[in-house]
Amino acid sequence: MNKKIRTLLFLILFLIFITFSPVLVLYSLGYTYDFEKKALVKTGVLFVQAKPPSVQIFLSGKFKKKTDKIFGKAKILRLKPKKYLVEIKKENYLPWKKELEIKEGKVTEVLGVILIPEKINFKEIENKKEIFLKRKQKDFIFPKKVGNFEIFLEGKDLFSFSLDKGKEKILENFLGWDEKGDKILVFSNKEIWEISFAGKTLLFRTSEEIQDAVFLTENYIVFALSGKIVILETDIRDKPNFYEIAKFENPRLAINSKNQILVLEKDKLFISDSLY
Repeated sequence: MNKKIRTLLFLILFLIFITFSPVLVLYSLGYTYDFEKKALVKTGVLFVQAKPPSVQIFLSGKFKKKTDKIFGKAKILRLKPKKYLVEIKKENYLPWKKELEIKEGKVTEVLGVILIPEKINFKEIENKKEIFLKRKQKDFIFPKKVGNFEIFLEGKDLFSFSLDKGKEKILENFLGWDEKGDKILVFSNKEIWEISFAGKTLLFRTSEEIQDAVFLTENYIVFALSGKIVILETDIRDKPNFYEIAKFENPRLAINSKNQILVLEKDKLFISDSLY
């Protein structure tokens, strides 16, 4: 190979290096070219944690990856900043879906997802009403401190009080409450609210009759709605996922340590399959 050829090859390789080095640097910094915007944009990340493990994650109809087999987690990198329909699926389970926005240079989190089995069986067991009597005894222990405000009853109405906002009505015709971690669930026959250090969040409002409500996890509640047993997530981004799983007449609810739903209907007690 003579000197001219070596020089030519060196120049070609140098030009390739000069051309692609900025591209590689930008790629490593998380940038991509958006042909719709005709501009460089910084990509975002979607992080998912779900039960059961090994669920499939789809973005706007396209399969991306599965969560791992041990911790049920997955991270999807280098996503263009825009809205995606995020779907989490597994055979024999009801799908979870929500439209979420991926933002430039940010991580969008989907945490504590529980896929609900397509079929949930309930069987009658020996009646142990003390499960429900214990819960009834704690129903009206107020006032209760949550973060920088208190919640308290006046007659049948539930209020909150804080120094910055003063006295505010949460709901009328208070029926009951439940708690999980640092979150409190309160409900009337028409509304369900979640109260935490972050504030007060309306989870559900209806023209039907809410008969009872309990936490399943910190991210899901179970409630009785006009004789239907419903599971609702507490993530209010887009539309919360909502599942009707059974029907009982005027049920009362509880959750045990095995993640099973207990339903007291008149003098009969029923227990569900474990939900996760």
